[in-house]
Amino acid sequence: LYASCGKMEDARLLFDSIKRRDLVSWNAMIYGYTATAFANTSFSLFQLMLSEGKKPDCYTFGSLLRASIEVKCLQVVSELHGFAIKLGFGRSDALAGSLVDAYVKCCSLANAWKLFNGTMKRDIIA
Repeated sequence: LYASCGKMEDARLLFDSIKRRDLVSWNAMIYGYTATAFANTSFSLFQLMLSEGKKPDCYTFGSLLRASIEVKCLQVVSELHGFAIKLGFGRSDALAGSLVDAYVKCCSLANAWKLFNGTMKRDIIA
């Protein structure tokens, strides 16, 4: 709740007090930091999440891709794309849409077009 209201200091205090964090709490924090323009903190929290043995889902990747757009880092977008494929999210249309958006906003039209043309189910949103 604190993260969705942009109160990241309070959210982090609560998050740090949780002994067994689930994926929802990780995603809420990563999203909160991304939404409040603390992209680098989102990436740091993601690393901590992985070090604690938690596996990301499409929501995690969506937030991290938004953070990548914020810092305009094509390398991070590419790394997240590769990691998502490795974890089996390569066929997710929702993730593919976020990836296309991130590639375009990080000025990699060739990668965006390749992904759009090769893997996405075309609909009105895509």
